[in-house]
Amino acid sequence: MNRKSSSGLFLMEMIVAVFFFMLCASTCILAFARSDHMSRLAKDSNNAVSAAQSVVEIWKAENIEGLQARMKLHPYGTGTPQTLYGIYWDRDWNPLGEEAEKQGTAVYYGIFQLSGGFGELEQGKVTIGYYTDLMRSSSPGEPLFELEASRYVPGEQE
Repeated sequence: MNRKSSSGLFLMEMIVAVFFFMLCASTCILAFARSDHMSRLAKDSNNAVSAAQSVVEIWKAENIEGLQARMKLHPYGTGTPQTLYGIYWDRDWNPLGEEAEKQGTAVYYGIFQLSGGFGELEQGKVTIGYYTDLMRSSSPGEPLFELEASRYVPGEQE
């Protein structure tokens, strides 16, 4: 009896079908990972916008002293007068003190830069980004959000 077996052809069909489904599954997994990354970036960007707006509103209402009390703002660098300040946030966007930099608990950073003075328009710029990007000196990356604002500071009355 010379019967030809079709099991070889069936095995080849199964291998092709499994390969096709593996290819489709890998494409779906890549698309899911990319969409998850985009979702996290959008969430972080929205929170950065809210944090920057909060910093500016507190600065306009209560000056630097209010920011130091509410946002744990601290001087960043040396300057006279002090014009550069830093803020750190944890994963849930709760403000952290200056010790967060030493402990490594910060997830996001903020830099608040001032220019101007008494009797003129004072400019403030808030830059918010990932703390890990701040620590990369070679390529710090793009910040999550930047906001510029101004307020009038009345001069000394004579």
